Amino acid sequence: MNNNVVAQALLLDATLPRAEEEVRERQAAQDAAEIQQTADRLQAEAAAEQARRTSAAQRSRRIDGTAVRLGALAAMSIVIPWAIGHFVLRGRIFSEDPGVFEPEIRALLPYFWAELVAGWSVIALIVGAVLVCRPWTARVAFGSVGVVLLIGGIWALNTGKSLFAGAEEDSIAKLSSTAFPFTQRYLECGHALELTVRAPEGTTVPDQLWQMYLGSDKGYTGEGCNRVSVYKGWIYMGYLSLTDGDEFDDSSDARWTYVGANDEVLASNSWVQNHDPAEVWLNVRTEWGRTVSTNLLDAGNNGLAIR
Repeated sequence: MNNNVVAQALLLDATLPRAEEEVRERQAAQDAAEIQQTADRLQAEAAAEQARRTSAAQRSRRIDGTAVRLGALAAMSIVIPWAIGHFVLRGRIFSEDPGVFEPEIRALLPYFWAELVAGWSVIALIVGAVLVCRPWTARVAFGSVGVVLLIGGIWALNTGKSLFAGAEEDSIAKLSSTAFPFTQRYLECGHALELTVRAPEGTTVPDQLWQMYLGSDKGYTGEGCNRVSVYKGWIYMGYLSLTDGDEFDDSSDARWTYVGANDEVLASNSWVQNHDPAEVWLNVRTEWGRTVSTNLLDAGNNGLAIR
């Protein structure tokens, strides 16, 4: 064998392992670099994702804080929740009782509280929905507050409805137990007769305030009163007009209540209880000495007549 060939073979045999080792080292270095690049990229992506989540959480918390602050300011303003209850909920969530036939009888304060509480409930429900109906990640505390607000809002709404219904019941009672504002709507030309019919003991029905008012027909040219009107609370029962020239006597003793069962005469502003309404008479005297009267039973059925 040629010596050169042998030398080359020996040289190749000696350098081949070293070359293979160098290849493996370069491959390992390349793999390590790629792994490091991948790790750096993943770390950067994770950091970016964390930054995005942190930013989103901060933005969500800012929204939460703004919603809570605005809700609190609206609730504390009093006017806003009352306006919500009065203009938005009345006639919708709040059912007005048809028994309240005179809206004027509705006192401000009982309805104010009902409408205020209901307005608070709407604000609580809106803020609660904003806090609850969004991802809870990194905002569990605000989400929990939202749940509390939703529960409280539902309770407050039901409370407002109950308060409104109670106020309507009170108004219905006042329509029977308080005086009709006759002088605010018509020209009164004489003293009124009032009689309170107290409810039987142990019952929840309201008292009844009966009234006789003296006035004049439209266009009447006489000097005194020629018309008498009867009301039960705010409920108009009937009237009678004198058309023959006679007028009603305006002296203090010219109107009285007569209780037939006791043969008892009562002055104005008296009260009766547990009497047959057919036995209780409202009376007013005329200038000619006649009496115009009606019993309580027939007052709403053309009961007024000259006796």
